[in-house]
Amino acid sequence: MMRVPAIALALLCLVTPTLASDQGAASNAAVQKVIQMLGDMLATAKQEKHEEEVKYADFDTFCAQETADLKEDITEQGEHRSAIDRD
Repeated sequence: MMRVPAIALALLCLVTPTLASDQGAASNAAVQKVIQMLGDMLATAKQEKHEEEVKYADFDTFCAQETADLKEDITEQGEHRSAIDRD
């Protein structure tokens, strides 16, 4: 009778380290997955930043050109108005 609990205890002692190492492996896999996800997020953020920088540069160029065109138009209209006022 005493032999059955002893065998059960021996089996429990053998199985417990295996369960602990499985949990450690699962924990390690989870950490690796988080590290991979963070790396993917970093790559995505860098790509989006680059795309936004390109769009901003295009918009900045557009604004500078429009400002120059408007200043030129205002100058021309001012000269045209002065010519009309003189007549």
